[in-house]
Amino acid sequence: MHKVISLQTVLLSWLLTSFALAQPARLTIDRNAGPARLGLNGEVGRYYVLQSSSTPSIPNSWASMAYLPLTNNFQSWFDADSLTLGQRFYRAVSYDVPPPVVANDFRLIDQEGRSCELYYHAGFNFSTNTAVVLIFTGNGCSNVQQLVSTVKGLRDQYAPRGVLFWMLDANGLDTGSQCAGHRLADPP
Repeated sequence: MHKVISLQTVLLSWLLTSFALAQPARLTIDRNAGPARLGLNGEVGRYYVLQSSSTPSIPNSWASMAYLPLTNNFQSWFDADSLTLGQRFYRAVSYDVPPPVVANDFRLIDQEGRSCELYYHAGFNFSTNTAVVLIFTGNGCSNVQQLVSTVKGLRDQYAPRGVLFWMLDANGLDTGSQCAGHRLADPP
């Protein structure tokens, strides 16, 4: 026996499913535990950025606090800074794909074994550099030499826009002389 489904049933199912998926995330705040306990009810598998601001009416005052994909429909955590920063407002921004993650700075170990901040490079300037592209290689990889000219071409194309390229040897056993043939000279 064949089961017949009416067009109305199909449309109703589609509408219910569409609206169920389009529900906005719900952010909850509990201030009874000392630091603000934040909760996010949202769609499993979507990516969310939790942001805070003490002056939400000022454009660009929202700072990202956490990036996360929801693995279940509810996630909670404490905002430790809420105890010292006074009144804060919160919002959750939803994305279909992971949002780009921005790191203001981090540390690298240079060719001499020294730990340096990313910005120690003499050519880096906050007002002119918009991005740093880090390419991790190993000199033992036969494709590295072939890629150097391609990367140099990209560097030459994007350097005028403030993009700084670094090729980093991921093999700690390689010596400086082994890496010399793979260096990206500073752009002209």
